[in-house]
Amino acid sequence: MIRIAIAGTGLAFDLHARALQQLEDVCLSACISRDQSRAEKTAALYNAKGFSRLEDALPHFDALAICTPPDTHRTFAITAMEAGKAVLIEKPISVELGDAKAIIDTAERTGQVLAIGFNNCFRDGFILLHDVITNGIIGKLNSFYIHRQSKGLVQEGKTSWRNSPVSICGHTIESLSHDLSILRYCAGDVKAVQAFTLCSHHFAPVYDNTAVVSMELSSGAIASLFSDWNSALSFNMRGASGSKGAISLYGSGNWENREARIRLDSSTYDEIRVINDSLDLKCYVREYRAFIDDIINNRTEKSFTGIDGLRVLEISHAILESGKTGKATIMP
Repeated sequence: MIRIAIAGTGLAFDLHARALQQLEDVCLSACISRDQSRAEKTAALYNAKGFSRLEDALPHFDALAICTPPDTHRTFAITAMEAGKAVLIEKPISVELGDAKAIIDTAERTGQVLAIGFNNCFRDGFILLHDVITNGIIGKLNSFYIHRQSKGLVQEGKTSWRNSPVSICGHTIESLSHDLSILRYCAGDVKAVQAFTLCSHHFAPVYDNTAVVSMELSSGAIASLFSDWNSALSFNMRGASGSKGAISLYGSGNWENREARIRLDSSTYDEIRVINDSLDLKCYVREYRAFIDDIINNRTEKSFTGIDGLRVLEISHAILESGKTGKATIMP
């Protein structure tokens, strides 16, 4: 039985906890929150133990899932790995590049499994998008695009870590990490970035909530990303065009993939697949299965690694830098 603790009892906790209940030979053994009472009440729902300090919880778990604000990830991850625990970090890996590198260095030095929670890459819609591109069904990739708009999680009158002076990091680092992980998973790495970003919240003037980004990919293809977290209309499209055809995913909100359309140059009509793929429990279960498999086999092959997390964070920082300077940013 692998015992897993979850640090953080906020928005992401419930999906992580319920996903663990779907797995055999795994149990949620500990919940960690700054509020001891909240930790104990939450833990009691899952027959686990509640703690307000990670150090006190260390004897009670084998692996740690970190679902706390991104600025705290370094401390939790390094403390756990130094104590011989595997770690899964809910994206992004961190806010600062130096923190991400320190986390990765600790994983390499201790030999512990380090995985980053890019859960969207375990969803049916994005697995289909990945397979269509990488199996050459639409030919050589020419372009990849992401378009999403909705009201974001930072709204006037709502207080959370996202608009806290201590933890605020903006939507390019927090939320676009999802899209950039999907981009890298489906279309490969990014070579250069040209971006415009906008902070339109009068109540959170340092929180960027809109980005328009053009990217050159290492393969020679190009990619575009439009994300507006301040839109009254809510929908998304993601897709790719190649030398032999194209594929698009459509849905409501930021993340629902309602249907996929595939059109090859040799086709007479679009192939329409109704997939009804939502951001729900299933992708978290798959994510944890990959993480557990890595722990059991002492490897990091099925999960997304610390290096993946760092690379995504580097792209986020490149977007912000380009938005400030108005110039293209070349990736390291």
